[in-house]
Amino acid sequence: MLAIFDLDETLIKIDSELYWARYLQKINKPIYNNDLLTRLKQFELSCNSEDEYYRFTLGIIEGLKINDIQQDLDIFIENMIKPAVYKNALEEIKNHKQQNHKVLLFDVDDAIGTEILFENNRFTKKLVDYSAYREGKIKRLLKWKNENKINYEYEDMYFYSDSINDVFLLEKVKYPVATNPSDELKKKPKKITGKLSIIRWLDSQF
Repeated sequence: MLAIFDLDETLIKIDSELYWARYLQKINKPIYNNDLLTRLKQFELSCNSEDEYYRFTLGIIEGLKINDIQQDLDIFIENMIKPAVYKNALEEIKNHKQQNHKVLLFDVDDAIGTEILFENNRFTKKLVDYSAYREGKIKRLLKWKNENKINYEYEDMYFYSDSINDVFLLEKVKYPVATNPSDELKKKPKKITGKLSIIRWLDSQF
């Protein structure tokens, strides 16, 4: 069996992208400002494709070197991401491992996510192939399976997510789990209503 976990507002309580932007503002990094944060959230709601979304968001850091932000990123992970992890999520992962299930993190044994193309050690707003957003999660999962010569079928999979954007993969797996689901996720998925489990995790440090 394969247990797949989304990150933002599933394993962790926060939207990591939004909190990262706020953190950079707090330490006076000129990458983000209040106007950009507003446009970022508006664009997330209105964009029509995952590639369009990533071209917009990666345009913000285009041209930067990873070393420009690595120290800030390490501090952010330690101070913001780790305290935001749900203890119940860690227990759920432990339970899967005790049953010899493989655990995969989207965006713990393995992790898959969007791959950014670097040129001359600098960020571009291009992707190596496709993103791990919306339908892209299915493409990334299939690529991971092929690269690792792993034969899990959807009948062998759990998928944990809070978001309506993940309905495409939730519809496919045998064991879809809505964790602290958004109102949209609770209302929309007719194809998964009969098999959808809903759980609530409330015990992060945030």
